[in-house]
Amino acid sequence: MCEHCHEEEYNAVILNLEDQDLECGVITIFEMDGQDYIALFPMDENGEPASDDVYLYRYHDDGDEPEIEYIDDEDELNAASDCFDEWLDEQEFLDSDE
Repeated sequence: MCEHCHEEEYNAVILNLEDQDLECGVITIFEMDGQDYIALFPMDENGEPASDDVYLYRYHDDGDEPEIEYIDDEDELNAASDCFDEWLDEQEFLDSDE
């Protein structure tokens, strides 16, 4: 189900929301059931996390310009969230080994 996450060279993306553009940092890109997903955090003007919020989107990179897509299916979003939580647990485990 949840495949290994992989880090990308992207530092930040701009989310075009209805009322504003929001700069977000990339936490990771991961695969689940053959679909890539991206985990983002909102950044403040200094490039620091603006909150503890994490945004999950479908991620597509066909070689041109990468695209993100809103997840409107609650079951898919919950599964992607669980997969991201597994990745976070792995990171905490790896950090404790150091």
